Amino acid sequence: MTLDVNYEVVFHLGDYFGDLDENYDLIENKKYYHVPGIITLDYLSRNKFPWIKFELEGWKFLLVHDRNNVPNDLEDVNIVCFGHTHKPELYKEQNTIFINPGHSKKTYDRGFTASHIMLDLSPKEAIVEFLTYEGDVFNRINVTK
Repeated sequence: MTLDVNYEVVFHLGDYFGDLDENYDLIENKKYYHVPGIITLDYLSRNKFPWIKFELEGWKFLLVHDRNNVPNDLEDVNIVCFGHTHKPELYKEQNTIFINPGHSKKTYDRGFTASHIMLDLSPKEAIVEFLTYEGDVFNRINVTK
């Protein structure tokens, strides 16, 4: 996968975030957040917490591999990014946006083509673009706080 756009931050939601070591050009000089997926020893042994929280551009994020590991209390979270199902989707529950970017395999997996998202954040608006492996936008959604 090559990205012909300017980006500053990379999220990796599993299954195995070690694959970015083989694609260092995607994270070089970037802020990088990742969570363990179901095939990592950290996830299986629970040596590492299954989710992380942080803030970007005034938006409070929670990253997790498996949606089932999202904590019950999401009062302070605007956006949850998760993986596991490989199904690209965006939906809202109460006041929290849930985004699954899909998967980054080059072929089909679990019935879905490879995809990723680009987020364009401002303090009150997030523009979410779902892109194919080749970089073509197939869905664009504007989200406001």
